Amino acid sequence: MRYFSIFHANLLQQATAYLNKTPAEQYAADGFGYWNAPLHMTDEEFASFVAAINELLDKVAANKPTSERKTRLFASMMIPQLQKPTSNGE
Repeated sequence: MRYFSIFHANLLQQATAYLNKTPAEQYAADGFGYWNAPLHMTDEEFASFVAAINELLDKVAANKPTSERKTRLFASMMIPQLQKPTSNGE
């Protein structure tokens, strides 16, 4: 729990610093955003999903800074949801 709290606090600090210094009209142009979405996947589908994301990240993670490139922080977290029993017992 300690490391999660540190991770979350760091993200909150960075987002707060950005939001306090950037006009809202600039968010879309900068690519600022956050979201969450429930995804329904088997373990195999999830493994494929994670592999695809990792492949995309690998393509850009090695990019060196240049005057044309902006640094953007990508943060990710997957939270397994507790399964609620259905009315038919499944």
